[in-house]
Order: sequence, then C-alpha cells, then structure tokens
Amino acid sequence: MLRNGWMINIGVPAERCLAIRINERGNQLARVEMRWFTQVFQQLRENERASRHLGGPLSFPESSHLVGMLVKADLVAVVGQNPIQISVTSSFQNKNDEALVNKLKNVLSEGVKFSTPVKKAESQITGWTFNSMGDEVVGYRMLGSNTYERDAEDEVERTKHQAEISRRPGQTEFSERIRRNYGGRCAITGCKTAAALQAAHVRTIDGADLNASENGILLRSDIHALLDAFQITFEAGGAKLKKSRYLTDKTYAFLDGAKIRKPIEGGQLSHQSITDHRKRFEAAECKKQSRK
Repeated sequence: MLRNGWMINIGVPAERCLAIRINERGNQLARVEMRWFTQVFQQLRENERASRHLGGPLSFPESSHLVGMLVKADLVAVVGQNPIQISVTSSFQNKNDEALVNKLKNVLSEGVKFSTPVKKAESQITGWTFNSMGDEVVGYRMLGSNTYERDAEDEVERTKHQAEISRRPGQTEFSERIRRNYGGRCAITGCKTAAALQAAHVRTIDGADLNASENGILLRSDIHALLDAFQITFEAGGAKLKKSRYLTDKTYAFLDGAKIRKPIEGGQLSHQSITDHRKRFEAAECKKQSRK
C-alpha cells in the first residue's frame, strides 16, 4: 500500500552500496553493508515527511540491487520507471530500524532470489555475514541472466531439436500414422484441430524403433512442448501424466494426473519409451533444483 502516492528519493548512489568481486568460477559476487540500509531508512523517513513540499517525483537508478532487496522485503514499491520511482509501503511505516532490519533478514534469507526493478536481472542471496571491519553485510551473487533469457535459450534448444527430428527419414509417415492411431485427437485434451496437433516422439534417441507407433503420441502443440521440455512426463504405468513441481502455471494444473487416451489403432506407448522419458524427466528436475 503506497502512502498517498508519495515518491521518495533515498539519496544513496547504488555504486556506493555495492562491493563487487569475481570468484574463480566467474560468478559475480556482491554485498550491501547494513549501515547503508540504516542510512536509507533514515533518509526515507526524512523524505517522507518532506515529500509534500517536493516539486515532482524524484528518481533512483534503474540498476540498483539495493532497491531490488527493499522491494523484495516489501519496504518500498516501484511506482514509476525511466528513471525508476519508488514509494515507501505500509510495511515500512512506523517501524524502527531494528524492526526493519529484522524484516530484511527474515525475507532475504540464504537462497532467496530477487531482481532489479526494471531490467529484472536476477540475483540470489548468499547469506548475512561481517566484513573485515566488523560491519554486517548481506551477500548475493548475480546470476548473469534473467529468467526470460534462460527461457529463450531453452526455447532455441527445443526448436533446434524439433528441426532435427523433422529432417529424419520417415518423419512424415510417422506423423501421419500417429494422427491416424489417435483418431486425429490430442491424447490429453481431446483437441481435434489438425493445425494445433503434433506427433510427439517420447524417446528421442537414434535407433530402429524411433518412428515406431509405440514411441509416438499425438499431442496439442503446447502439451508437446511441455513434454519435450520435461515439464511433464508419464506415470509409471503410462496411463496418466505427471507434472513437474516447477510447472506452477495454473493454466496447466489439469495436467497433473491427467488421463492419457489410448490409441484407437496401433500399439500403446512402450514401457521402454515411458521409462526413458521418466529418467530424463528426473534428471531435468535435479538440474532445475540446482538452479534454485
């Protein structure tokens, strides 16, 4: 909740708040000293009282990680951009430094991610400690790219993968056969719009059985993309779907435990294909966990 829409200039250059170094793995590590937070708190209080008399909104640098931390802790809110404009929230009001510091530490615990307000560059808290002068600091590592960039990289990899499949001998015949086997309907949603359907390979390795009916399933294109990205897989028996715990979009909540329609012609998915996909799904889950 904003306080009457007042916009505050906290007056501390971001460059003075950060101590950046590069570790042996190339990760950017940085820290913000607690004394800068408490100075910011004081200036926010002063500016809050004085802001009625200011001639227009004041600004703060877009790239500030300090602002990102304050936003994550719900102590300030972004109310404008280019340049960025912030306002104190109700969580800040009527709180002393001790209460505000406790709020910061409770929210910004080790492993928590936050982002800069405009560019959404992600960083991850590495923990609270003390510097050589005995001052308390919060450390973080810059992840190097934001979520959208990683998603784009994943998309390119999936697109390259699909292109490789489409060039394989027998792809057209395989697609035609899988469409016929499933009666032209998505095995999950029942969608029958031909342009929205794709014949999906469950095992994507080279081999004689790659284009076998027991290795194919007809899916709506977005469901196919989720299967290739290991956002979904099959339960052990192959009768239902299993959703990744990292697929949090409520649009796809229905996929968890969704029944898989059996083909009206040809064989069902083989145990080998299902097992192979489940193993790669679990490996992908472990990789996603390591990103957290």
